[in-house]
Amino acid sequence: MTQGNAENASFTISAEKRDSLGKGACSRIRKEDGLPGVVYGKSFSAIPVRLLEKEFVHAASRALPSQVFELKSEDKELSGQKVIVREVQREKMKGKVLHVDLLALQRGERIQVRVPLFVTGEAPGVKIDGGVLTVPAREVTVFAALESIPDQLEVNVSELRLGSRIRAKDLTLPAGVTLKSNPEETIANILSGRALAAAEEEAAAAAASPAAAPAAGAEPAKSAS
Repeated sequence: MTQGNAENASFTISAEKRDSLGKGACSRIRKEDGLPGVVYGKSFSAIPVRLLEKEFVHAASRALPSQVFELKSEDKELSGQKVIVREVQREKMKGKVLHVDLLALQRGERIQVRVPLFVTGEAPGVKIDGGVLTVPAREVTVFAALESIPDQLEVNVSELRLGSRIRAKDLTLPAGVTLKSNPEETIANILSGRALAAAEEEAAAAAASPAAAPAAGAEPAKSAS
């Protein structure tokens, strides 16, 4: 099964330069159904922009993490520019999008990007051995150029038996794409019922442990502007 290339997908979002900066200006943009954001990259300085909130939310809801968007704009510097969503700031309570960081891409420029995984095949470890298929990782991080970013990566479990696993290093990557994630990270495995129960108990215990205190000198979250 082909993995696809995000550059070929027809995802576009509108963006116009904005001169007004600061929290007050961003609040006014949101009241007018806009969405403040910034476009930045190696080839030019950061450009504050105004997006259309509904358009962005709709496009982002349909897109994969590796999706490349093309900007529609009256501004020549922005028009046709390929970008990837680097950060989305949201309200803590309702999850409303407040601000978006867009990374501008140039052909040949390699970036770090998260790529989702999809499972194919029927594992004999389930059908024959009676085990349970688990998929601990739903995405991996890779380095790729704009023209090489895959939409998603295939995890074929058709040869996976009880007690065996697929690691990140076992994935077949397209030409020009290199793995950034830990190569030993487990992507998929077949566990017995007893082993699965033990793993779930361990995960529950880890989740119930007190959260670690923030490290001294940690930087505060970046504010929307």
